[in-house]
Amino acid sequence: MIDSFLVSYIASIRNSFLDSMFCFNTNYITTILLFFVMCFFILLNKKRKIIFCFIPAYLFTLGFVGGMKWFIARARPFEVLGLNLVDCVEYGLASWNHSFPSWHAAFIFLFFPFLVYMYGRKAWIFLLFAGFYSFSRVYLGFHYFSDVIFGAFLGYFIGLIAIRLCLKGKKKIY
Repeated sequence: MIDSFLVSYIASIRNSFLDSMFCFNTNYITTILLFFVMCFFILLNKKRKIIFCFIPAYLFTLGFVGGMKWFIARARPFEVLGLNLVDCVEYGLASWNHSFPSWHAAFIFLFFPFLVYMYGRKAWIFLLFAGFYSFSRVYLGFHYFSDVIFGAFLGYFIGLIAIRLCLKGKKKIY
């Protein structure tokens, strides 16, 4: 109930400025682009061997979230709530896929433990981008808040576990 109310409320206060920002985010900042950007940042870092943890964590997240989506099969808010659609987004591609959990949120928050390991406290600024990126999914009607929150926690913990398994106690990351 709360999930539906929040998504409907956010859809009711949409405006052209936010539509443009979040459409750009969805249409051009894809998870594939972010994956390659993250690999680039890892390879530029002195701790570049962590890429051997990042890629398996990414693939595991992809499979695990995909499996959960098909098992839970929660319909997307734009399909269920009759939301006004934002013109600059292609909703048809999302219809074949389910809502819970958010792949985008899981993926973007998977980055965070790796960034903390590589850049320390400087990585915390990334949370602003991750929050913005994840919120765009709710704003555009692709996800409920619970989809995004669960996806974010899932991605974060998969990343954290991957780093801990790779380091095996060599260095504390937090």
